[in-house]
Parts: sequence; structure tokens; C-alpha cells
Amino acid sequence: MNEQISFFESHDWKMRTRLMLEDLIKELELPKGSLLLLENKARLSDAITSYAINIYEPEYPPISNSWRDETRNSIVLRIEEKKDELEVILGKTQYELLYKPTVNKITERKSEADTIRLRFSIDSPELINYLKENTKFRVKNYSSKEASFGCCSRFEECSDAKKCVHPNKLFSMACQYRHNLDSGRIFYGKNKNIDERGNLNNDNQVKL
Repeated sequence: MNEQISFFESHDWKMRTRLMLEDLIKELELPKGSLLLLENKARLSDAITSYAINIYEPEYPPISNSWRDETRNSIVLRIEEKKDELEVILGKTQYELLYKPTVNKITERKSEADTIRLRFSIDSPELINYLKENTKFRVKNYSSKEASFGCCSRFEECSDAKKCVHPNKLFSMACQYRHNLDSGRIFYGKNKNIDERGNLNNDNQVKL
């Protein structure tokens, strides 16, 4: 019985992907529901044509309604089901910057100049981890839907924590001070390591 359950679980890539995304939200301290596996359907029917891993940036301050603004979605990659295989479709630049998984086939189409297709076995032991690494890469390099701003009211709290403490880590990618913190440059508080001239004080450098 356990072998049968294990077999079906290994083939339910959608369930495993959604569980992975939920864990990643916790790991990266992202807003609830900000990493999603969504269905793409045909225009004239309800047939599912593909799936997509999306980063969804909820508005800040939060809006208390159930409507989801689709313009706040950013696609990480798409996935098409091919019998006992899955085709992962992603940008070439993204592909080149990450590790190269073992796949059954790699395809490039003339109609998709900046895209590459990777054919995985549906039970590939590398599949979920590869989807995870792509998602983490896109979150790390994410550009907020909001206009850039200098800092928020939490700048001293962030300085003392040596990292951004904003509750919406996707929104805060628009914060210029966060990028200073991410590079170890702290302008305020007990951990301040930037002098009046904007130079790094070597006596109080932050170890990243």
C-alpha cells in the first residue's frame, strides 16, 4: 500500500509543486499566497493548456477584498504536460544563470527566440528542486510593481536587524534602503557602518 501511495505522490507534480511553493513562502518570509501554480486555459474552452508558476505581489497596505489584480503577477516559468513527461518553458537568460538539470530533451523554437524548453520525466528527482531554484532566483531579482522609494518608517528597525523587516517583502523590493542593507551598508542605528561621507567604516562592517 505504501509503495502505491509513493508511486501516485511522485506523479502528482502539481501537489508537490504547490507544497514546495508554500514552504518557500515561509523560507523567504513572503506574503501569504504570493507564490502560485496557476492554470492557463484555452480561450474558447475550459481545457488546461499549461501551468505557470507566478509571483503575485499583493498591494500594500493590504486591501480587504478577494479580487486578485492579474497585472500584479510575474511569471517565473510555464509547464506543459506531455503524457509521462513535463515540458518546462523558461527564458534563456534565466536558464543560463542557473544549474543545468538532467533532462530528456532540450528544444528551442524559432517563434520563441528568448525561450528554451526542457523536457523532464514526470517522476524526475530533479524536477521540484529545479522549479524551486528558478522561483528563488526570480524572487531574488524581483522588481516591485510599486514606484521606487527611499525608505519606510521601519528604517531604524531594519538597521538594527541588519535586514528588511517590512511585512511585504515583494513591495519592499522598491525600497532603495533595502538594497543598501542587502549589500551590507547600514546608515542608522547601533549597526551603522557608513560615515558622514558615505564611506564604509571598516571597524563595523556587516558580515553577510
